[in-house]
Amino acid sequence: HHHPLPTAPLLMASSGHRWSRCRTRVAIVALIATSIVAARWALRGIARCFLIPRVPAHGPGRPSALQRCRLRAVGAVADPVDAWLAQQSRDKEYDELLKGGFSKDKMFRFFVVRPHLIISRFFEIGQVAWPTWQVWSDPTAGERGEAVKRSLQRLGPVFVKVGQTLAQRPDIVGEEAAEVLKTLQSKNAPFANEIAYRIIMEDLDHRGPLAPDIFPQGCEPELPPLFERLSRQPIAAASLGQVYKATTKEGFDIAIKVQRPGVARTVACDWVCWFLALKLQRLITGAVNDFAKVADGVASGVFLELDYHNEGRNMEDFLREHQWLGFVTAPAWIRKYTGPVGNCRILSSER
Repeated sequence: HHHPLPTAPLLMASSGHRWSRCRTRVAIVALIATSIVAARWALRGIARCFLIPRVPAHGPGRPSALQRCRLRAVGAVADPVDAWLAQQSRDKEYDELLKGGFSKDKMFRFFVVRPHLIISRFFEIGQVAWPTWQVWSDPTAGERGEAVKRSLQRLGPVFVKVGQTLAQRPDIVGEEAAEVLKTLQSKNAPFANEIAYRIIMEDLDHRGPLAPDIFPQGCEPELPPLFERLSRQPIAAASLGQVYKATTKEGFDIAIKVQRPGVARTVACDWVCWFLALKLQRLITGAVNDFAKVADGVASGVFLELDYHNEGRNMEDFLREHQWLGFVTAPAWIRKYTGPVGNCRILSSER
C-alpha cells in the first residue's frame, strides 16, 4: 500500500527552516555592520589620542588634552565656548534619553544601536587609566594620590563619586591618597566662566548682559543687565557643577549653581561602561556579589542630583517641615532664577 505524503507539514517545515536561515543571515549582517562601525570609531579614537599633537593648557577652564584631541579631530577650534557649542550640536541625540531621570531600559535601547559611543568611551577611559595605573603601581613614585585625583577629575562625575567613596577607605588606598581624595568633595577644577554665563543666559531666556560689568559672547549690550552684581569667578566647584554669587535687581543675595556641560551625557555613557565591565568581571570570576547594582545606584543618584527642580522642591519641603524649629533653617529656592522644567541647568537659592 502507498501512503500519501504529508505535503502540508513538509512545506511548513521547509518554510520555517528558510525563515530561520533568513533571520540568521540578517543577524550576521547586522553583527558585521556593527563591528565595522565599532572598528571605525576605535580607529578614530586612536587617531585622536595618538596621532594629534597635544597643546599646552592655559587656565583651569580649558578642556583637557584628551578633549582637545577629540575636538580637533572633528574640526572644532580650541576656544572653550566654540568647542562647547560644537559638542552641544552633536549631543542632540541625547536629549530624549536624558529626560525623565535614570532608566535602565531607556539606556539599553539607546546604546544598543550606538555601540560606537561605548567603545569610544572605553578607549578614553583606558587612555587615562593606564598611565595612572603605572604611576600607582610604582611605590617609589611621589604624589600617587594627586595622580589618581587628577585622572578621576578628567574622567567625569561618576569616577569622582568613586574617588569620594575611596577617600573613606584608607585601608584600600592608603592614608596619603585618602587625604588627597577627600578634596574631591569640594575642590574640583572649574569649567570656563564664559560657558557658565552662556548657560545662565539660555536657561533664563536673557539676551542682555548678566551684570553691568559682564558681557558674555553673543549678548546684546544695549539691553538691561539681568543682575545687579555677579561674581566673575565661581565661589565653589564640584563634580556636577559650580556656584556663583549674585545680587538681584531687588537687592536679594542669591547663589546660582550651574551644571557642568555634558555631565548627564557622560554619566549615561559611563553607567553603561561600568555595568558591562562589572557584569563581565562577575562572569569571568564567578563572583556571588553583583557589583553592577552599585553602578545602578551611583547613576540613579547622580541623575537625581542633576534634577534641579527636584532639589528645589526638597529645599521647600525641608523648610516647611522644620519651620516650627526656630534653630533649623535652610536657603529658600528662588524659582524666578532657576532653569525650565525638563532641561534645567541652573538652580538659584538664597545666600
